[in-house]
Amino acid sequence: MYYDTSIVEVALKFSFDNNIVESKEWANQKPENGLDGGDTNSGKKRTQETKDKTSASMQGKNTGPRSQETKDKISAAKKGKNTGPQSEEHKAKRSASMRKPKSKCICPHCVN
Repeated sequence: MYYDTSIVEVALKFSFDNNIVESKEWANQKPENGLDGGDTNSGKKRTQETKDKTSASMQGKNTGPRSQETKDKISAAKKGKNTGPQSEEHKAKRSASMRKPKSKCICPHCVN
């Protein structure tokens, strides 16, 4: 994976200069590195107690395939809605909306 090392250096310097892990002003649980978006669960080991609590909280919840009743409800909700091929006019409008210029946001910390 390619990334700009200066991003990591700047992010880590900011993290340590502002003590973002210990400070009450920040929600970070680890120093920001500019790469992972603050994923605080990556690589963490769960205790058996945590695994058991998660398992117990999921008991009785349907996490498997949809039942026929659920499929029928979804089907009924979609009846009369155009979910098929779209007209050329609709495609042209959608295409035009995607070509609109996007506004740019400039980070006040990165201006210099």
